[in-house]
Amino acid sequence: SNLALLLKDHFQDYRGAREHLERALAIDPSNALAHFNLAMALEEIGRAKDARPHWQTYLDLDPSGSWAEIARKYLGGALWQVGATLSAAGGLISTGIYGYVTAAIFLDSLRFKFTGHETPQHIFTTLRDWSGIDLFYPAGPWIIGLGELVAAMLILVLPLVARFVGLARLAPVSQVAGALIGLAIMSGAIGFHLFTPLGIPTPVEWANGEPTAFSSALFIAACITWSACAAITVLRGREALDVIQPYFAKPALA
Repeated sequence: SNLALLLKDHFQDYRGAREHLERALAIDPSNALAHFNLAMALEEIGRAKDARPHWQTYLDLDPSGSWAEIARKYLGGALWQVGATLSAAGGLISTGIYGYVTAAIFLDSLRFKFTGHETPQHIFTTLRDWSGIDLFYPAGPWIIGLGELVAAMLILVLPLVARFVGLARLAPVSQVAGALIGLAIMSGAIGFHLFTPLGIPTPVEWANGEPTAFSSALFIAACITWSACAAITVLRGREALDVIQPYFAKPALA
């Protein structure tokens, strides 16, 4: 029914949509779109097992329909099992290696950015003086630090919470979102090191407000983090797209 579609798509009331769709199917069990939308509503409330018969019925009724590919992805079968295995492996790799590397570097940097340490002060004042943009300092360390904190949370913490509350399929979306934020921040950092007066070696030790030692460690860390975020995006990007795709292509109910 159109009411079910309204509840599901506009009010995110998947349980209410489920009730109306089940009533519609009791009247007309051959309504393929009703089966599709009921399956989608069940997926949204964490009832994937209950959704499977409706995915299958939709495919039986309309195997070449507009939403058949989405149904097949949700339904499973051999391809889904392979995908699930790769997903689990990719998740372990990205969170166990790339995710932890990214989060460790981002979180460690906060003790410098959020405390007024001389090194981030030097970096952001150099960029301010070079560009003439006052936003670089004093706001810059806080803006970038908060961005890195959000990225770390999206890559590591929120996927764990999603799995705990039964929304594990949202984990790749969270990880890819965090990785894209990380890519944006690290692309800027690498570019500033390479193409501005900041340079690759930066001061890392100070005495009485003057630098006493220089190192390329920050540039190297930026390159490592960029690579780790790119790996997460590649490993989890397909899964993230599969999760969000149905929200951008919703069928109308008959």
